[in-house]
Amino acid sequence: RELIEVRRAESMLDKMFPEPTVGDDEDDETHGPLIGFGYNLSSHGMTIGSNTHTGYHIDWNNDGTVTLSVHRSGGGVDTYTEHKLKPEIAEKMRDLVRDKHLPALTKKEIKTVECYDCFTSASISMTFDDSSVGGSPYNLLNLNCGPAGMTFRTLENAVEDIIKECRETGECTSVVETKTGNGNVPGFINIGGMMPYSVGTDGQNGCWTCSKCGYSANKGRFCTECGEKR
Repeated sequence: RELIEVRRAESMLDKMFPEPTVGDDEDDETHGPLIGFGYNLSSHGMTIGSNTHTGYHIDWNNDGTVTLSVHRSGGGVDTYTEHKLKPEIAEKMRDLVRDKHLPALTKKEIKTVECYDCFTSASISMTFDDSSVGGSPYNLLNLNCGPAGMTFRTLENAVEDIIKECRETGECTSVVETKTGNGNVPGFINIGGMMPYSVGTDGQNGCWTCSKCGYSANKGRFCTECGEKR
């Protein structure tokens, strides 16, 4: 019975909010290899301390290794974990980006479902090394998915399944937990639905945290999630 109710709800969503897609004939994007993939979930509440953020980021490194960084923040506690991935498993994310034409989808005008309180928003970021096609070696594209489980529900499920497989088959190499104190505890929902973060500083392995979006595994001059300068 519960499965029937879930399928009914999914059917209603499909009718009310068809999931945006891009066909093969619509995709005119040309890019080099995907070198970074981010998936962010931010939960927004109406009470002090109820906001949380979880960010996943896969990096294809110059030395041939592939790593997954996970950052969880909420309730005054930040947790950072890093995993060394099996390249063949991480390659599934590259396949998904290509098969779903995600770069072209970022250029499409999309109306997402609107929620105003007590919801979780999702976003995807992709960094391409476009130097081989005459572009930037760090070309960042962002896809705003809106409330999680709504506009891009099947895409989000596919992304989460691959991340889950990456974590289960990879090797956890680092876990760091820090208490941010009351001054940094996320508070009421603010403009843009983003959590407040402290100014970025050098952290584990020389990484720095972006003061705009909170991504914590940056190593260059610009945030690989949102492009904000250090």
